[in-house]
Amino acid sequence: FMSDGYFSTNILPKMVKSAIGDGSETLIPLAPFGISQHLAANISDVLQDTLSKLGRSGEKPPILIAAHGASIDRQSSRRANELARSLEATGQFESVTCAFLDEAPYLDDVVSGLSPDSLVLPLFNGLGSHSIDDMAALADKSPQTVHYVTPVGAQNWVAQVVASDIERTLLANSPCGQFDIAAE
Repeated sequence: FMSDGYFSTNILPKMVKSAIGDGSETLIPLAPFGISQHLAANISDVLQDTLSKLGRSGEKPPILIAAHGASIDRQSSRRANELARSLEATGQFESVTCAFLDEAPYLDDVVSGLSPDSLVLPLFNGLGSHSIDDMAALADKSPQTVHYVTPVGAQNWVAQVVASDIERTLLANSPCGQFDIAAE
C-alpha cells in the first residue's frame, strides 16, 4: 500500500484476522511501502534519470504527484504531500505538488493546466488500472509534452527497498535482536 490510511490500518487487519483466525501465529505487519524511509531518495534518483533520458539533464521541472487520495480519511493525501515536501527540499525541482483521484485537488481538474515541461509521478503500487487506465486518460488531457513517469510501485528499485524494510522489521522483532536473512 502507498499509505497507512483507513484501508491498511482498519480493513486489512480485519481481513487478515478473518482469513487466519486467532491462531497462535504472531503476524508482524510491515509499514506500507509508500511510507518507507527510502522512498523520496529513490524517487528523486528516478526523476533525475528520467530527465537525463529525455535529454533534459540539469533542468528543474515542476513535478506533479498523481495519487489516490480518499474520501474516508486524509492519510493518503497527507503521505503524498509529505513526499512532495521531501522531493521539493532536494532543490532539484521547480515545484512539487499533488493531485488526487478521490479528493481535491482532483487530477482531472489539474492536468490540463500543467506546465508543458512537467513530469507526472504516479504514486501507485504497480501497474494496475490506476497506473495504466487512469494515467492514460489523464495524459490525453495534459499538454502533449508532459511526461508521465513509470508508476512508483513498478520501478526497478522497489524490490530492494521492500527487502530492506522486511529485514529491518525482522531484526527489530527478533528475540535475539539479530536475524541473518541470508542464512534463512
